[in-house]
Amino acid sequence: MGDRLSELVLSKAEVDAIPLGGSCAVIREQSLLLHKSADGALQAAPNACKHMGGSFEIEDAAKAVARCVLHGWKLDTSSMSYVASVAKMHGGADVPAKVGERQPVYAVAKLADGGVKLTPPADGGCVAC
Repeated sequence: MGDRLSELVLSKAEVDAIPLGGSCAVIREQSLLLHKSADGALQAAPNACKHMGGSFEIEDAAKAVARCVLHGWKLDTSSMSYVASVAKMHGGADVPAKVGERQPVYAVAKLADGGVKLTPPADGGCVAC
């Protein structure tokens, strides 16, 4: 992710439109990996794998599993932590995911009107630097 991330404010309608479980979305030109739990709690992270910056796609929203499209590392979106998986590198080398390592996450603050403010990770969300 070459661009620095910026603070985002989502309206109540935007928050309500986020599906339960894991999802990916581009909001105001920022690619996000999201998780919305049954109680409405929201988590957000940059949609860029810590391995080499590839984007995630949702493998199973109900089980909160996202998979990096570059090499296959998997992330539990409910905890934003990497789970057991192996990156398949070109040339045959396997690189196991660092199980339990967390994806950089946005700070989420609920607003009085039902919306949320998302403040990017302190490192600007750079996961492949």
